[in-house]
Parts: sequence; C-alpha cells; structure tokens
Amino acid sequence: MKKIFGLVVFMMLLSAVAQGKNIYLIRHAEKVDDGSKDPVLTVQGQLRADNIADMLSQANIQHVYATDYQRTQLTAKPLADFLGTTVTSYDPSQLPAFAETLKQQTGNVLVVGHSNTTPMLTYLLSGKPVINLDETDFDNVFQVILDGEEANLNVLKSSPSKATQSLTQFKPMNDHFFNGELNFNMLFKDEVVGTSTHSFKQVDQTYELTEKAVIEKMNIDADIKVSVDLKNMAPLNLSMSGTMASPVDIQLNWKGLEVKGHSNMARAPFKQQGKIELNQELRPTSLERTSTIMLAHLMPVAQEPPTSSARGPSHRLEASAGAVFCSCSSGK
Repeated sequence: MKKIFGLVVFMMLLSAVAQGKNIYLIRHAEKVDDGSKDPVLTVQGQLRADNIADMLSQANIQHVYATDYQRTQLTAKPLADFLGTTVTSYDPSQLPAFAETLKQQTGNVLVVGHSNTTPMLTYLLSGKPVINLDETDFDNVFQVILDGEEANLNVLKSSPSKATQSLTQFKPMNDHFFNGELNFNMLFKDEVVGTSTHSFKQVDQTYELTEKAVIEKMNIDADIKVSVDLKNMAPLNLSMSGTMASPVDIQLNWKGLEVKGHSNMARAPFKQQGKIELNQELRPTSLERTSTIMLAHLMPVAQEPPTSSARGPSHRLEASAGAVFCSCSSGK
C-alpha cells in the first residue's frame, strides 16, 4: 500500500512539472549602427542568434514571437527555422494584453523584444523585479516558469557572454586630472532638454565629484556627489538628493565590492519599489555609472572600453542610469 501511495504521489509531482510552462524572453542580438530605425544584425549578432537557437533547441519551444523589426525577427529566425515554424509578430505597445495571451497559451515560448520591453514583459509574466538593460546588454535570457498561479524567474546567459569575467584592469591617466568644472547639454532623442554641470576636486587619494542636473520639463533637479579612488576609479561613496520626476534620496558606501546604504526614488514599474536598503556584494563587472561618465577624460582610449557603462562626456538620457538610478531609456 505504501509503495502504491508513493507511486501516486510521484506521478502527481511529475504531472505538475509537465504542466509547467517556460517562457524565454530576450532582447534582440547586436544590431548594425547605421543610423536607421530598422537595422539588421551585425556578424556578432548573427552568431548570437545562432547560439540562442542552439541553446533552446531542446527546450520544447512551440511558439516564437518577435516585434516587427528586422533586428528582432532575425534574432528569432534561426530557432524558428530549426523548429520548422514561423516567427509571429506582436505589438510591443500592448504588453499587458500580450502577457495575458502568453499566460493562456499552451506550450513553451520564445519572445524577442527590446531593452525597454523585455524587462517589462518579464515583470508582467513573473511579478518579480527585473534588472535594467542598457545598449550593451545582449546576453540576458529571462526564463519565466509558470505553473498554475505560481511563477518563478531565472536569468540565464546566451553566448558570447562576459558574465564570469573580471573587469578589465586599467590605470587612469591621472596627469589629465584638473580641478574645475565641465558643462554639458543633456540630450533626449537628440534634442537638448537641460544642462548638467560636473565639478572636480582631488582630495588626498580620492577624487571628489559633484553633478548638478536640471531638466525643467521632466521635473529633474538633482544633486549628485561621488567619491572615487584615484588609483582605479572604484567608487567609495555616493549621495543623490533633489528630484528625478519625484523626490530622490540615495546614500551608498562601498568597501571593496560590498555596498551598504539605501536608495529611495521613483523607478520603472518592473523595478523593486519604495526605499531599498542595500547590504550586498556587487559583481566585478559593476562600476558606478556617474563617476565613470564624470571622469571619462581620464580613461585611456581603446577599441573595447574597460566598462560597458562608460559613455564619454556626451551626456545622453537614454544611457542606463545604473543600479540605483532610474533609467530614462527609450529602449531599442
């Protein structure tokens, strides 16, 4: 009797697992930077699309979706071709309705989207906070596992990826440092919408940096203060006050890769909300975004920059604002 009962329980668990549904969500692969609104993939992007097809070839995918752009369609095509199916287009402006469609649909799914739509759709499906994607993020694969009313989220990586690599070491050109001020125009969709003033000062073995950003139309009037180690540009502390569309209060302190403090500001809907207390270790590839931009003039020039977040002194709002800042990304 015990053996029969045990077999029944096992079969029930197996049935529950079989009924679970996996939805894989990715941003399109690397695109050609040709200035057009509908570019194709680069050679690297084509390679990633093929690798994604290999990665998911045995995942029992039954439906493949992509937005109606060449970069997303081409990313989805290798897997669809392997499966002998077609890529179905969806409207990225109707994500809540699309999420409900995916929840009701049977079978595993691949959805190819963009840097702003993929995190939001992942959140709508899983109900869990998701990381920001900036213009250099192509290797994240969000796996949402739906089983009845329960949803679980895993973050996987497609190849090529540098997830396990340490940050490339570089030595700042400290002889280029100056005590003074730099002024920037803030751009949004290539239009000047505000101003930003960066002030620099060396104190012993640190650089003290401040930024004043004002964009009246977006209700942004923020004061940022950053202290970094002049030897390696590692952040030591950061504070931010004022408004970023709503009041903002950030206080962070680093010790090596460990960061402690709090962050309280308005965030995208797919992010953790409210005041967040931080006491965690950052990955080696993490580097505070504001200090990198402020000190871009100290960076040695190379084909492959040491950090993915360094944008140089052209201050664009579509740049990801990092883990503790809101992202003003329009997502592409």
